[in-house]
Amino acid sequence: MTIKYKYTKYQVARTAKADAFSNNKWYLIKCCDELRATYQIKILLSNAISKKGKLIVKVKKECLLKNDLKQLMKENKSKILCKKHSILL
Repeated sequence: MTIKYKYTKYQVARTAKADAFSNNKWYLIKCCDELRATYQIKILLSNAISKKGKLIVKVKKECLLKNDLKQLMKENKSKILCKKHSILL
C-alpha cells in the first residue's frame, strides 16, 4: 500500500495515533453516522501493515460505511476489519 503523506506548514509529515494497541492489533474507535477512508485510517493501516499488524475500526451499529472505505477494506482484507457495536466503550 502506498500513501501520499501530507505535511504541516513546517514540513513535518502528519501522522495519526490509534486509540488502543494490543498484540499487533491497532484499534480505532469512531462514533459517527458515516465513515470514509480518511487520511487517519489510511495512515494507521499503513503503519499496521508495516509492523505486520492489523487495524480494527470500531463503529456504532448504525454507521454507514462509504464506498471508498469498502474498497480499501477489500484491497487489504487481512489487514483491516470494521466491527459494528451497539454500544461503544
